[in-house]
Amino acid sequence: MNTNTTTITNVNNDDHQQQHRCGYAGIVGAPNMGKSTLLNSLLKEDLCIATRRPQTTRHAILGVLSSPTKQCCLLDTPGVLQGDGAYQLQANMMEAVKGALTDSDVIVVVTDLFSTPIPDDNVFRRLSETTKPVLVVVNKIDLEGRAKRPDEATIQRKKDDEEEEEDEFEKTYTVSLTNDDVKQLLPIGPPLYDDDFLSDRSVRFFCSELIREALLESRYLKKELPYCCEVQITDYKEPRDDNITRIEATIFVERDGQKAIIIGKNGDVVKQVGIIAREKIERFLDGEKVFLQLRVKINKDWRKREDQLAKFGYSN
Repeated sequence: MNTNTTTITNVNNDDHQQQHRCGYAGIVGAPNMGKSTLLNSLLKEDLCIATRRPQTTRHAILGVLSSPTKQCCLLDTPGVLQGDGAYQLQANMMEAVKGALTDSDVIVVVTDLFSTPIPDDNVFRRLSETTKPVLVVVNKIDLEGRAKRPDEATIQRKKDDEEEEEDEFEKTYTVSLTNDDVKQLLPIGPPLYDDDFLSDRSVRFFCSELIREALLESRYLKKELPYCCEVQITDYKEPRDDNITRIEATIFVERDGQKAIIIGKNGDVVKQVGIIAREKIERFLDGEKVFLQLRVKINKDWRKREDQLAKFGYSN
């Protein structure tokens, strides 16, 4: 009796393993197409920063979506640029995109009704030649008069024949990325992460990203200035008796003039950036009180120097 029960249990476990699907889905596309917003919507968490400015995302960021029958490991990636970009930083960002294409089991291309889905010929060629499922998510469909729902998108399956034109697809249909249709594209296998696992990035990383988001959104910093900034958390102390998380961070820029603008007259600009960033971090930490101290330092030409890019986590 005990032996039979054990045998039945093992069979059920095997059946469960065969039904469960798990894999990586790389989210790629041109800058400012809504890739990070899509990932946040699927996770129901503001994991990745998202602004109106292109090239907000600089790293490949993992977000894990788990359910009893599937685990989808989503990879948000930097926007695809034409060529290698103007700086070594941008070249390294494109390497992150190519790495995501290699590592992913399913590739999700995010575009809108008015843009070229993949502006770089080399990346587009890799997508054309891949044997992996390639989906295209068309964003901003509300501009055609349809109500925009953040958890749905128009999905188009790209033709495998690379001789076909870029805008030709086998089938167009609306589908939620969290439903069973997409689940079937993932490989069969056990979960790679615990059910409550969200990302392999640290809290420090996300805090630095939120400070960078505040820089990108600042009304005092126009045009290209925020793109010369990198943020590094230099000290992070958990709450103690006063229930306050204490964070010290450095904003690195490339020139004396940039430093002066970031600081502002009497420190007004960096103060406003700090207030906005602190509020963002407090929301991210589920309401924990935060004391945030910002410093601004010069790291000359850091976007062009491999040693500094490696220091900031952009190594190839």
